Amino acid sequence: TMAALRRLGQSRAASTARVVLCRAAEVASGPKEVTVGRSSLVVLPGPEGPVAFLNRCPHVGTPLNLFPDKFLSRDGAHLLCATHGALFRKEDGLCVRGPCAGDALAQVAIQVCDTLVSADGAEVAALEAGFQATGGGEGPRAAPARRASSP
Repeated sequence: TMAALRRLGQSRAASTARVVLCRAAEVASGPKEVTVGRSSLVVLPGPEGPVAFLNRCPHVGTPLNLFPDKFLSRDGAHLLCATHGALFRKEDGLCVRGPCAGDALAQVAIQVCDTLVSADGAEVAALEAGFQATGGGEGPRAAPARRASSP
C-alpha cells in the first residue's frame, strides 16, 4: 500500500536512498502534502510532470498551508502562503507577490518511475538543514528549477 511505501520512505529519509513520495496520479488534480523524515513537502502537477518544494515559506519559515493539501490561491493559479498571503509560481516556486517577492521555495529534485514520484532522502534532509541554518527567513533567491531525469 502507499502508506507502507511512505513509512518505508520515511525510515530511509536520512540515507541516500530514494524515498517514495506518492503516486503520480495522486497529484494530477492538485497539490499534496507529503512528509519525509521531519520535512514537509508539497508535490504538485507541473507543465512537464510533478514538481516538489519544501513546504516552508522563505519569508518566515512557516508551512504554506493551514489545512492538509490546501495550497492554492482562490483562482488556482499560484501556491499561496496562508501566513502572509505570498503567491508563488507553481512551476518553479518563485514568489511573485508578497513579503518575499523575488525569493523562491526550495525545490526538491524528483523522479517519476513506474508511476511513483520519489526524491533523494539525503537531499530533502540537506534542504531542511539549510533552511534551519538560515533561521527560516531569507529564503533562497530565485533558484533555477531542477529536475532529475528518469532512469
